[in-house]
Amino acid sequence: MTLTRYNPPMRWIYIALGILLLTSLAVFATVGYVLLTFDNERYREQIEHLVARYTGDILEFQGDFDLSVGRRIALRASDISYRTADQATVVLIRRGEVTVDWLRMFRGTLLIEELDLEGIEIEIGDPATEGNRAADSESGLAFLPLVVRGSVREVEL
Repeated sequence: MTLTRYNPPMRWIYIALGILLLTSLAVFATVGYVLLTFDNERYREQIEHLVARYTGDILEFQGDFDLSVGRRIALRASDISYRTADQATVVLIRRGEVTVDWLRMFRGTLLIEELDLEGIEIEIGDPATEGNRAADSESGLAFLPLVVRGSVREVEL
């Protein structure tokens, strides 16, 4: 008769390794699913809707739109228009990029790590601008073209 030695610690190690393997597979499957189903267009519409809901103003992303979520949230967009509810002020941005450290928001501070805007045009409607050569005779809007180059870093709100 052969005696086999029963080794209970090895059994628990195999069980722990099996649980670790199954947990790892579940995490990888979840991350893969999120990456495959991530839809920027859904967030574009949500951002536009939230701006309209809380401010009454109209924000539109008419060009490219890319939202990256990680430790930081990076939003890159082109052909952005922002109109006040009374249409008196219109801001057009050819290209914009903003990076926000969203973990700092839980501490009560919004940290804009980078803000880069290019090709800004501001249209301000004011009856006092009727004599301005840049004013549109039909709408009374004054066109103030601005170009911002470079970026702003580390802004706390």
